Amino acid sequence: MNEKEVYQDRGMKKSFMKSTNYINYSVKLLENLTIQNIMYYQFKLEKTAHYRILWDGNLSFQGTDWLSFYINCHYQYNISEIKNSYFEVTNGLGFNF
Repeated sequence: MNEKEVYQDRGMKKSFMKSTNYINYSVKLLENLTIQNIMYYQFKLEKTAHYRILWDGNLSFQGTDWLSFYINCHYQYNISEIKNSYFEVTNGLGFNF
């Protein structure tokens, strides 16, 4: 894939080719409990030492026909011109009308 990044703090614009690879799976542990994970590994073709790892995970519990509870996790790890990473957790209730 061709990607363009704009670095706001430096005013730089770069365009380059990246390889994006991912695994996506979902497992129903119990009748009302599901885990889903998507894992990405992305690297620049010109600089394979510059890469990004991303993980999106979801745990959902179906309480009744109309009510569910979920927890989402997102993790990103970058090694490039700018090294950074972050982890985010969200949760909530789902209502089915």
